[in-house]
Amino acid sequence: MTVSLLDLCAAVFAAGAIIDVWFNGSIFATQRAIVQAKQDVAAPGTFRAWWTELLMCPFCLSYHIPFYLLVLVLSGMYLGGTFNLLTHLLLYSLAVTRLSNLVNAVLPEKTQYDRRS
Repeated sequence: MTVSLLDLCAAVFAAGAIIDVWFNGSIFATQRAIVQAKQDVAAPGTFRAWWTELLMCPFCLSYHIPFYLLVLVLSGMYLGGTFNLLTHLLLYSLAVTRLSNLVNAVLPEKTQYDRRS
């Protein structure tokens, strides 16, 4: 059971996709507001304060998300069969999403799609 270099690269791009959708996606706007409200009232030094600070810090998440993605992929590899397929499907679909956003950002303006609509 080994993780390939492609899996590692995919985890990096997939993490970028997760962080992008968490901080910029309208689908999680309500959840972000809830986490922000809980962060504002959480007592310092508690698990809730740590957890909400982690969720509101893109830099912090950029370290944690790839780790958890690789744990998920390794779990799928260990369980084998369908689980392995599903974890890799999730990893690679997130990575492709992030790569498409990055490619879109470097294309000439007339060929870009508008992410805001």
